[in-house]
Amino acid sequence: MTFADKTISHLFLSASLCSVLATSGAYAEDISIDEAISRTINQHSEVEIKKSEVRGARADVQASEGDFDIGLSGSVGGSKTDEAVISTTTGVESEKTTRSQSYEMGLSKKFESSVEVALSNTIATSRLAHSPARTIGTSDWSLSITLPLLQGGGYDAVTSTKRAAQSTFEATRYASGHDISEQAYAAIIAYWSSLEAKENFTNLQITMQRASDTANTLEERQLGGELAGVEYQRSLAELRLREVDLESGRQAKYESQESLALAMGNREDQELPEVVGTFPLPADMATLDKLDANKLLSLALLRRLDIKAQEKLIEAAQISLNKSKDDTLPSLDLGMSGGYTSAIPGFDSGKTSNLYEHKERNGPDYSMSLTLSYPLGNNAANGAMYGEMENLNQKEITLIQLKRSIRNEINVTIDKLKSAVRSYELSAQSLALMEEVAIETKRKLNFGEASMTDMISVEDRLTEGRLSMIKAQSDYAQALAELRFVTGTMTTDKDENLIINAEQIQSLPLAELSTVDG
Repeated sequence: MTFADKTISHLFLSASLCSVLATSGAYAEDISIDEAISRTINQHSEVEIKKSEVRGARADVQASEGDFDIGLSGSVGGSKTDEAVISTTTGVESEKTTRSQSYEMGLSKKFESSVEVALSNTIATSRLAHSPARTIGTSDWSLSITLPLLQGGGYDAVTSTKRAAQSTFEATRYASGHDISEQAYAAIIAYWSSLEAKENFTNLQITMQRASDTANTLEERQLGGELAGVEYQRSLAELRLREVDLESGRQAKYESQESLALAMGNREDQELPEVVGTFPLPADMATLDKLDANKLLSLALLRRLDIKAQEKLIEAAQISLNKSKDDTLPSLDLGMSGGYTSAIPGFDSGKTSNLYEHKERNGPDYSMSLTLSYPLGNNAANGAMYGEMENLNQKEITLIQLKRSIRNEINVTIDKLKSAVRSYELSAQSLALMEEVAIETKRKLNFGEASMTDMISVEDRLTEGRLSMIKAQSDYAQALAELRFVTGTMTTDKDENLIINAEQIQSLPLAELSTVDG
């Protein structure tokens, strides 16, 4: 290799380092774990969709309450009829003209006890041309009550739609809360992954800087005749591999930033996030041994929003099943009505009170009815009932499967935590030993007892040790977040708002675990 080749190689090494350093931090926005969580909850499109689903379910509840609104009705009518009439005594044909008008107003109300009440008043006037009675006025007050005796009778049957809508709303709210928590959890995992990639890249940059210094030493020793050409080329080849590692680290860092931006729901006008912060300090094994899987499962069943959502869906399915059973009964309705009717000839429509002055023409009236309806075979109602039975059965099975899945997730996550701690401790021990080896190798290099390739190899092992420690820290932080998520302790549901504390997700749920009876 000529002197020009050596110089170009050394310049290329330095240029690679400068190029990667220049591109690694372009168009980046510093972001903390708190900001990552807050941005996810407040701007992610999936979160907005879940919030919209809750609002839609709340609207269904409002619509179901319409069955019990007070109904107000009213009508105005008028008519004129001309009729040909032949006298039976004289045989003379004449024309009979009748003019009439009426006013009606009523109120109706269905109560949750299944009773329906309606109150109405009708005032009508009828004028017969050429009649000595002239204008006839009538007034009719009526109060009717309908009471279902079998099908549709009682509070449970009448309010089933309303109560099912309320349970479905609560299920939707809990399910949406769980989905939003899961979206925040994904952002937290992406944050720790990005921090891992960032710290890896920083270590690779340090290694690359040392490689540049080593390149200077190699060149000086080769020019001084202390380093054979083959040894120089071997050492230079090792350094070139570090350039590949640095580029891979830069790409991994960039991809992790893009993944974090996607997990947070970044808008197009927002820059790539540059994570700032540190990993939580791993706990010791004695502390991890306090994580009782059975108690964590009990905690999860109390806290997880998807469990609460499924329980509410079962509640709604049970309500629907009870309603479908009620629909299989015969329809037997008792109707009762009572009222007061008055009439007066020569009525003046401007004096409605005149209708009630002539007692001989006024008086009460009443009626009672019993209506029965039942289709032979009743296949429609029975089929609907069996369908609701299976719907309830499916939701109960889903809840059982969910509980089994949570138990599995808890066991796996505890193992991940312990594995991360063991890896961290082993990596720390390995790194400490390799640092001693590096010091000794550098001493031997100065005395000519070790080759430059040996020194490069030791530095590579040091870099691997540092990267292993960073990975163990990242694995521990991610496992912490996962444990919080699978046990339902990552979020707090307060006044229908989800609260996620960044400090809380970086610690073990020991305080929450102490509230569970063992």
